[in-house]
Amino acid sequence: DALKASAQRLFLQEVLQDALGFAGAKMARRIVGLAHVEDFKSIADAELRAACERRALHCAWQLLKKHHKVTNMEEVVTLAKSC
Repeated sequence: DALKASAQRLFLQEVLQDALGFAGAKMARRIVGLAHVEDFKSIADAELRAACERRALHCAWQLLKKHHKVTNMEEVVTLAKSC
């Protein structure tokens, strides 16, 4: 049934959008909050670590701003590559 399939697609799209928004929030929290990411902390060069953290925060911000506009995984990949 076309109506059922359409409703399922819409539901999954909303789940994807919610997951992306959550991922953006979690990324930011793990960089600026108390639960730091060991991967970044293990970078000895402070300037390189700061650059990596800035890029990750930019990506987190993009996810938070644009998660509600994403409709498929190709757009997720494009968004990730733009970070």
